[in-house]
Amino acid sequence: MRDLLCIGTLAIDRYLFVRDFSSTLREGEVEHSDMKYGGGCANTTLAARKLGLDADLLAPIGDDITGTSYSQHLAANGVFGVVKKKGGTPLCTYIINKKTEQQKGYWYLGVGILLKKMEFPNQLLKNFKIVHLSQTPIEVGMKMLKKKITLSYNPGPPIFQLDLKKLKKVLMRCKYIFVNESEFSYMTKNGITVGKLIDAMPDRVIIVTRGDHGSEAYSDDGVTAVKGIKTKYVETNGAGDALIAGFFKGLMEGKDIRTSLEYGNTVSSFVIEKIGCQTNHPTYEQMKRRWKKSYGK
Repeated sequence: MRDLLCIGTLAIDRYLFVRDFSSTLREGEVEHSDMKYGGGCANTTLAARKLGLDADLLAPIGDDITGTSYSQHLAANGVFGVVKKKGGTPLCTYIINKKTEQQKGYWYLGVGILLKKMEFPNQLLKNFKIVHLSQTPIEVGMKMLKKKITLSYNPGPPIFQLDLKKLKKVLMRCKYIFVNESEFSYMTKNGITVGKLIDAMPDRVIIVTRGDHGSEAYSDDGVTAVKGIKTKYVETNGAGDALIAGFFKGLMEGKDIRTSLEYGNTVSSFVIEKIGCQTNHPTYEQMKRRWKKSYGK
C-alpha cells in the first residue's frame, strides 16, 4: 500500500514585490518578480516525496504551455497523477509589500474548477494509507463521505465560503484536519468545536498552525503545543502544506503526535527561507538534523 494521495489543484505562482499597496495609486513599480510551481496539492505531495514517503496526487492541469511544463516538473519528481483538461492551468498572483510584508493574492482557477466534477474511484483511493484533500471544493469532500479510506482535510481560505452544513459533514468524516488560527476560530464560532469532533471520532487529530508561534494538535490526549523554529524569513506561502507532509512522515514512522508535529514544523521552517512553495523542501536527512538541533533531540 502506498503512503499518501493528495487531491486538489495545481497552480503557477507569480510573485510581484512592490513598495506600496496604496489604493490611491493607479500604477506602481514592481521591484522584483518571480514565477514558481505551486498549489497546495502538489506542495504537500512533493514535500512528502522529498522526505521519503510514497506520495502522489490527483489534480487537473491545463493543456497549455504552463501545464505541460508543470507536468514535466512533476514527472521528474516521480509524480504522475495529473489529469490533463482542455483549458488554462490555474494561476495565483501574489502582490507583496516588501516593507510591511503585507500580501494580496489573486486566483485564476482555470481547469481547477473542473475538480469538483471529477470522479475518485475506490480502486485508486484504497491503495493509499491516507487520502488528503487540499483546499478542494466541498463537492469533492462530499464524494468521500462513504469511501472506506483514512481521510485528511486542509480546507484553507475557501473555508469561509463553503456551505456550513456540508463542511460539518466532511469535517466529521476526517481523521486529520489542518487549519490555521483564523480558520479554527471560524469553525469554533459556527459550532464545529474540538469537543464535538473528538467525541464523534476519538482518534481524530486537529492541527492548528500559529505562524512563528508554532502549532498545536488537539486529540483525545488533550492539547499538544510545539514551538516554532526561528529561522530567516523570506515568504510564507507553502509552509502549511509542508507541515502536513512532515506530520505524516512522523506518523508513518510510528512517532507520537508531538514528534510528528515537530517534524512538520521543521519541514515548514525550510520553506519560508526561499521564494516559492516548492523551492526549499528539505531531504529527510536535512530535516532530521534541524529537528534534533531545534528540539534538543
